[in-house]
Order: sequence, then structure tokens, then C-alpha cells
Amino acid sequence: MASSTPRAAPSPNLRSAPGQTLADHLRQAIRLDIVRGRLAPGAPLRTQTLCDEYGCSLAPLREALSWLAADGLATVESQRGFRVATLSPHEWKDIVARRLETEVKALTLSIRHGDDRWEGQVVRRAHEYALASQRLLANPTDLDEAWEDPHRALHMALLAACGSPWLLKFCASLYDHCDRYRRLARPPAPTLHQLAGSENALVAAVLARQGPLARRLLREHIEEIGQSVLSSLAHAGADASPGAASSM
Repeated sequence: MASSTPRAAPSPNLRSAPGQTLADHLRQAIRLDIVRGRLAPGAPLRTQTLCDEYGCSLAPLREALSWLAADGLATVESQRGFRVATLSPHEWKDIVARRLETEVKALTLSIRHGDDRWEGQVVRRAHEYALASQRLLANPTDLDEAWEDPHRALHMALLAACGSPWLLKFCASLYDHCDRYRRLARPPAPTLHQLAGSENALVAAVLARQGPLARRLLREHIEEIGQSVLSSLAHAGADASPGAASSM
């Protein structure tokens, strides 16, 4: 399914941050371009073109693409190279089902184990998200990174006290896959007032340590996204080839 998002050229001559290899930096940069739809589903990831665009050499690029293939954001075929992973309603159902399992579990553990420092981080991220929403309400446009980034940061903050680095990795990876589908399928979006209201209710339940209510609100949020994107995929006639799938 092709993205309607215009392709923006990535920043050339990437430099790795302290503690990161160039391959790490490339993996993150290309991952963002895939999640944001700048690299369309099914598009070939031609190594020489990417080397020119990202200002890198072949070895770290191949390492980065291999990691992205392992993450499920790219595929690799013998003699044909790498491609951006395609979209599938079957895969989408699996992503939503696994996100429900992992995020609800992580949220439960965070509410149980989170300390004052964690609560402060949740409050800070919620405030940043509220400010981003207010700015978008004042100047309505499509949801862009100035809103998407605080939204993701808030969700990750809510789960951060779960105590399991592996569970957090699974949650972050599934969030990225979910985010990619949502952006590319472009389902009818709830208003910002609705989004802000649901996020505020979730944050309030978490901070009040109301576990059953928080879990219900998170499930409803994920399930709503799941149904909305699935309807858009069906309407657009996305590839429905069999894949690893389960019911939502």
C-alpha cells in the first residue's frame, strides 16, 4: 500500500551520537523514514541510493538494513536485496493482539512498582503532550512529529516502571509497527479533543493507581485504533496475503 506522504530527503552525512555506531544511527534514521511513510511499503532499499542519501558507506548500511529486517520493518530476498515491508490486514491483527498483551502487562507492572520519580516523569510527559495538542489546536494541520513524538513519549513513560527491559523493547517495537500502519492507512482520526480526553483519563487513572480502570482505558484505546486501521486497510484493498496472524 503506497503512502500519500511526500518523500522528504533524509539528512546527509549522518554522525553517530556518543555510544552509538554509525550502523546504530543509520538503523534509527531509516527506521523513522519507514515508520513515517517516507519509505513506502514494498519500496526497494537500493544500497547505493541509500548510501548517497544518508551519506554513508556500504558496510554500516548493510548492518542497519539487516537489523531492520530482523525488526520486521524490511524484508530481504536472495539475489534481490532489501525492501520495505508491505502491509497486511493479517499482520495488523497480530500486531494489535500482541500490543494488547504486552502494553497492558507493562502498564499493570508500572502501576504496581512505579515510584515518585516515575510519577514525575509521567506528569512531565503528559504536560508536554498537552502543550503539543494545544499548539496543534491553535494551528490545525495533519498530525506531525511535533505532536507524534510527545504522544509516543507519553505512552512509553506510562510503561517505563514495569521493571522489564525486554518487555519495554517489545512494547516499543510494537508501537512503531502500529504507528507505521496508522500513518499509512490514514484512518478517520478522532478529534484532538477526543484524543486529549482519553489520554488525560488514562494518565489520571495511572497516577491514582487505579489498575482495572487504567487497563480498560488502554485496551479501549488500542482496540479503537485496531478497528479503525483495519477498516481503512480493507477499504484500500491492501495486500491480504497469509501471514503470521491471530484474531484481535
